[in-house]
Order: sequence, then C-alpha cells, then structure tokens
Amino acid sequence: LIEGLLKCLVEMASLYHSALNDKMSIITNITCKYMKSPNKEIAIQAIEFWNTLCKEELNENVLYVSNLYQDDLYLVIQYLLLNRNEAIEQQYSDEWLPIKSIQCLISLMSQCKNEIFIEKMLDFIGKYFHDINDMNRDSAYLAFGAILEYSGLSDEIVIVSISQILKELSNEKKKKVAETFSSV
Repeated sequence: LIEGLLKCLVEMASLYHSALNDKMSIITNITCKYMKSPNKEIAIQAIEFWNTLCKEELNENVLYVSNLYQDDLYLVIQYLLLNRNEAIEQQYSDEWLPIKSIQCLISLMSQCKNEIFIEKMLDFIGKYFHDINDMNRDSAYLAFGAILEYSGLSDEIVIVSISQILKELSNEKKKKVAETFSSV
C-alpha cells in the first residue's frame, strides 16, 4: 500500500509537479519518513519522488521546490548515507538500490545549483573523507562523485578534492578511491 502511494507521488511529480506546491510540506514529511524505510522498494520510491521533481524542475529551468526543501533533503540524505545498509560496491550492480537513488538525488540536487545544499554536502564530504569508519568514508567518496555533476564547483575545490583522493590512493583503500576517482 505504501509503495503504491509513493509510486503515485512519483507520477504526480512527473506530471503535475507545479500543482504540488501547496501540499509540499505534507509530501516532504511523508517522503522523508519513508526514505528511511528498511524496505528498499519503499525507500527507493520515496527517493525517486525527489529525483523526479528535480528532473522536472531542471527540464523547465524552474528550481522552486527543490530549493525550498533543500535543508530537509540534506538532513535525510546525510542520515541515509551514514546509516545505509548497502555497501558502496553494490552501486555497481544491475539492481536499482537505495544507494543508487541517493547518489542520483545528490547529483540532481547539485545540478539544481542549490548553493546551501552544495555547501552542506561539501561539509559532509570534508567531515567524513578521512573518517576511520569505512562506511562513513565510502559515503563521503560517493557524495563527492555525485556532487561533481554540479558545474559551478570552483576549480580550487575540485583540485583540492582530487589532491585528497590521490593521497588516499597511496593507502590500502585503493579500489574504493579509484572507483570514486573514475567519476572525476
């Protein structure tokens, strides 16, 4: 039932996104709640609502809703990255998983040029890039790869970040860092 409701919201985001403005606070509460669901199909549909909304806004060059709710989305994305059940390696499987949806959402939110969201993601990346916890560090690598879709990142940020990645290549984590580096 919940998955069906969320699929309807995804379809509404695709077809009637401009008519959703009055209901967005309710929809945000619903989708943010279910993005955290242990049921991966439900989590994917909740994340896909925002992916679809961002895509529609990018297509129409109207970035109202994604900008308005960027703080809520950042908090949920941060939670999902730090509490995910899938290993980063699973993002390369053929199966569509919440980790792939999260990566897509980070990329789309970055393309929407949400400055506050991007700053928060860069802070997240900086905080966890050298974390001793493999899952947190891998999440920072994933977020960095996804945020590179944003064309407005300064050359300085990209160069410093690439330098950090190259330093990590000398460590035992070469495979994971190399996968992130391939995004660059």
